[in-house]
Amino acid sequence: MDGNLEIHKSVGICSFNLLEDVLCVQRALNRLPMEQGGPMVSIPEDGKAGPVTRRAIRLFQAFHFGWDQADGCMTPQGQSWKRLQHCLAGTDSAAPTPHRNEMEPESMG
Repeated sequence: MDGNLEIHKSVGICSFNLLEDVLCVQRALNRLPMEQGGPMVSIPEDGKAGPVTRRAIRLFQAFHFGWDQADGCMTPQGQSWKRLQHCLAGTDSAAPTPHRNEMEPESMG
């Protein structure tokens, strides 16, 4: 994956899910270490926003913003996409304390 992290439409739950945008999010999440909210197991890079990809987006959001902010959608100008870009660029020093210790809600399944 090149250094160009750009999506044009939303990815995830209730989103446009354009093939290239979904692939970009999948690849970006797979590059992120678990300690920064990346997936525990690599997401298949298939361009489909299926349950594994949607779950990885929600877990990333919950890690960084708490469950109340985990809507499962990444938009081009949204806080989740911007945070993911910053994490990969290594410029996320101003990030709030991660929320990884919170219990996963039962609605995640």
